[in-house]
Amino acid sequence: MLSQRTLITPLISPGYLLSRIEGQPGSPEKPLSDLGRVSYEAFWKSIVMEYLAKHNNGNFSFKGLSCYTTAERADLRALFC
Repeated sequence: MLSQRTLITPLISPGYLLSRIEGQPGSPEKPLSDLGRVSYEAFWKSIVMEYLAKHNNGNFSFKGLSCYTTAERADLRALFC
């Protein structure tokens, strides 16, 4: 059975790959629908967990996370609030 990340990642990640190439953080178009919000949150939570697993030295910052993921800091903060 396909996981939610398997279905969502190909739809969301290309935009953030372009942001990484350009060196600019990106954000989804807003307002997001309820399903869009849930999809983005699931995607970014998995990326944040990947970041934390790779950077488990205790030096966490939203700036570092934003650079790693190319997501806007405000979008990342919204995941934790």
